[in-house]
Amino acid sequence: LLDGWEDEENNQEFVIISNNRHCQTLEEYLKINSLEISQVLSYLQKMTKLWKSFSKIECCETLLRVNNLRVAEDGTLILDKIYLDPHNNPPSLRQLVEVWAYLIEDLKG
Repeated sequence: LLDGWEDEENNQEFVIISNNRHCQTLEEYLKINSLEISQVLSYLQKMTKLWKSFSKIECCETLLRVNNLRVAEDGTLILDKIYLDPHNNPPSLRQLVEVWAYLIEDLKG
């Protein structure tokens, strides 16, 4: 754990587990690398598993921020920050699917 804080003005709490700013975003990684469909689906599957876990602790918003999704040098999906869900408007699974659609839009060949 590197840091954690609450943004009272925007009613959000943030936790930084490690500094991953040097890692490519998942969006960049998918555009630059020629991946097999099974590799792309693996990232989506990992996001689904994280969604299930994060829904229990109300931080699914973490997976909806495209710039927050990063890839380590070994290809592991990592998150830059953890974001709590808005209290009045929790994210829906449909929003996650919309993120997926955005990420794979340019991969159509």
